[in-house]
Amino acid sequence: MSNGNNFSAGKRLRVSQKTYGQCWYCGTHFALDRMTVDHINPRMRGGHHNMDNLVPCYRSCNCSKRTRSLEEFRDLKRRERSDWASKGVSFNERQLEYLESLGLRLPEPPPHRFWYEERYGGEAAPIQESPV
Repeated sequence: MSNGNNFSAGKRLRVSQKTYGQCWYCGTHFALDRMTVDHINPRMRGGHHNMDNLVPCYRSCNCSKRTRSLEEFRDLKRRERSDWASKGVSFNERQLEYLESLGLRLPEPPPHRFWYEERYGGEAAPIQESPV
C-alpha cells in the first residue's frame, strides 16, 4: 500500500514518534504502514518538508484537512461537532455551506481542540531517539 507521501522510512518513523503512533488531529492509533504524513502548513500554501511542519495523520483526517490551514480545519471540525451532531444529525462541509447560503445558522459549538492540544497543550510530544 502506498503511504500517501514519498518520505523515506526513517523520516516517516521520526514523524510517527512525535505522537507515539497516534494521529496528530484525532488521536487514533495506527500502524506505521497505515500512517499518512500531513503538512501542518500545506505545501500549496508554502509549507515545507521540514520536521516542524510534518505530523503523523490518520488517513481520514488527512483527507478532510486537504489543503486547509490548521485554523480552517479546526473551524470545519467545530462546525461538524455542533449540537445537531449530538442529536445524531451531522452535516458535511458542503451541506453546512448550503444551509448558510439560505441564511440558516446552526448554534455555534464550542471551539474545537485537536488531540495533540488536549494531550500536550499544543506542543508535540518529545521525540525519543530510537535506533533505526
